[in-house]
Amino acid sequence: MDVRVATEHEGALLRVTLTAAPARRLDSAAVRDLASAAAQADARTKLILFGGDGDDFALGGDAAPAELHALFRRLIDLGIPTAAVVRGGCLGAALELAAFCNFVFAARDARFGACPLPAFVLPLKLGQGNAEDLIFCGDALGAAEAYRRGLVLATAPGILVEKLAEAWLRAHVLNKTAASLRRANRVARAAFHNRFQLHAAAFDLAASARAYSASHVPRLHRS
Repeated sequence: MDVRVATEHEGALLRVTLTAAPARRLDSAAVRDLASAAAQADARTKLILFGGDGDDFALGGDAAPAELHALFRRLIDLGIPTAAVVRGGCLGAALELAAFCNFVFAARDARFGACPLPAFVLPLKLGQGNAEDLIFCGDALGAAEAYRRGLVLATAPGILVEKLAEAWLRAHVLNKTAASLRRANRVARAAFHNRFQLHAAAFDLAASARAYSASHVPRLHRS
C-alpha cells in the first residue's frame, strides 16, 4: 500500500492518504511510510488527517507491533492532534491507527474489526471490556455501534463523511493556533500516552529478549 501526503489550508492540515493497492493491506512498510509522512509536519501543522482513497480504509495486514509502536511514538512526540476519515473496512492494524486518533469520522457503512494484535490502543480508547469483546468475538462493529462505544465522533453517508469531517475540524480545530492545539493535545492525552508508552515498551523489550534468546540457544548435535 502506498501513502500520499499533501498539505492544505496554508500548511495547517497534513493529509495522509492510504492509496489503493491489492487487498488494501496495511503492512510494516506502509506503517513506516505513515511515520515518514507524519514527520513532514512542521510548526504550522495543526492536524494530521488519515484517510483512504478507495472503498475501504484498510483491511488488516501484517504490520509488526514494533512498527505500529514506532508510528504512535512519532505521533506522540509531535504532539499534533490526529483524525481519521473511515469508509468501508477498517480492520486489524488499521483499527489500531484509527483508535489512536483524537477524532474519527465514519461513513455509515463503515465497519471496524479487531485482531489479537498487541498494539495496546483499543483497551485505552474503548475500555478493557469493549476491547475484549471485539478481539474475542471477532465481529466487526458498524459505524453506529462504534459511535455508541465512543470510537467514532460522528457518522454520515459515505459521499458526505469527508465534508462532515472537514466542516467539524474547521470549526473546532483549524481555527486555533498550532501551539495551543499541541498543548491541549498533550494535556488531554497525558494519561493515554503514558499508559501506551509503558505497555508498548514492556512488550517490545520482551519481544527483543525472546528473539535474542532464540538466536542464542545452543544447538544440540547428535554424535
